[in-house]
Amino acid sequence: MTIVSFKKNRPSSDLVAIEEITGIVDNVITGFVVRKAIPSREKEDIAQEVIRKYLEKKDKINEAYKGDANPRTYLTAIFYRMCCELIRSGYKNWDHIQKEDPSEKIGNLLASSTTDNRFIIRNEAQYLQRILELFDDEKAKIILFLKVLYGLTITDTDIAAYNENYKTMALDNELFNRKPTSNQELFKTLGKLVNLTEKKDIKPDAVRIWLYNRIDQIVKRLNGSMNRANYDRKTFQLLFEYVFDEEH
Repeated sequence: MTIVSFKKNRPSSDLVAIEEITGIVDNVITGFVVRKAIPSREKEDIAQEVIRKYLEKKDKINEAYKGDANPRTYLTAIFYRMCCELIRSGYKNWDHIQKEDPSEKIGNLLASSTTDNRFIIRNEAQYLQRILELFDDEKAKIILFLKVLYGLTITDTDIAAYNENYKTMALDNELFNRKPTSNQELFKTLGKLVNLTEKKDIKPDAVRIWLYNRIDQIVKRLNGSMNRANYDRKTFQLLFEYVFDEEH
């Protein structure tokens, strides 16, 4: 693979300093990677190909600029179209390359300290938060129950958001001071919490079905109607723990 290098001197005809081009290209491609339109393993090669195309057409690109938009915005739109062309052309025959294990991919992203990966994970975390807002009155209940399910630290704020009277009902001592030893005990505990809080009489299995139904709804929204991502229950758990683990 040929690595494109830039000179430090900026020609007067350049719309944007040439050393800034890589940053603009990187931001554009990162957006495609997040939406799964470009495999992350192809990101560097795609960046080099876009930069090569830009250098070949730079004079025409600069001449076509009318000053109607910020130069960075103008170039962002051009690089976006270049990426679309590469995707449509089946660049690198991606479909025939073995796909990454989604859980391994997100695990690597969460463990990484690179700027690109932090950007992707931050966007995914914000997207999860927005999805949870769509559940309105169930949001606090979902977060609390998922923290119990995944063994995360439970705070007074978590419990009070679901049941503001929990202290007068001794729920903190009875339900959250000891971790369940099995899923059966876990959902029995959550069932008791629901019955005390919502004045119901439901079985633990009904709580289990409700919670996993909500997980599947969230996963579906994370993936989107256009297959923007490839989450399953396992990778959703990794993302949830990243966002809500108090010890993170």
